[in-house]
Amino acid sequence: MITKFKYILSAIIVLAMVFSVKASHVPGGNITYQCVGPNTYVVTLTLFEDCGTAFETNGPEPITISNDCGYSFTSPYNLTNIAFQTEVSQLCDLSLPLSECNGGSLPGVYMHVWQDTITLPGPCDSWTFSYSSCCRNQSNNLTGTGNNYYWESVLNSTTAAM
Repeated sequence: MITKFKYILSAIIVLAMVFSVKASHVPGGNITYQCVGPNTYVVTLTLFEDCGTAFETNGPEPITISNDCGYSFTSPYNLTNIAFQTEVSQLCDLSLPLSECNGGSLPGVYMHVWQDTITLPGPCDSWTFSYSSCCRNQSNNLTGTGNNYYWESVLNSTTAAM
């Protein structure tokens, strides 16, 4: 009877350990663009990452560029990292040294930025810059979507200011 109890207790402990493991890495991000000349844009990918589970590198990051106007464009397009592990934790100044980014236990967030100047082959009302990956933070309002994320920005370059 005691052996059976030990077995059940051990199984419960192991299951509790397995189910308490969570992969929370990316609370958010975005893609922006700025017109710098005819059909030329500075495209920026910004990603926010939990310091306690950081896994991003400072290598190039690919975005997909597409359109429905029939223009050919090499995609994915690699953006260059211009900011790596910049701490942007939402903590008071006195608490920043205690964030996970600095080896502490308070929640911390890194910001990573990739950017490049891209010349598009022509005007189009539907240039789409997109990025997707895995490991977004768990959310109560996004159920049944897994842990992947996808961001996009759509550019109508036929009306863009020069």
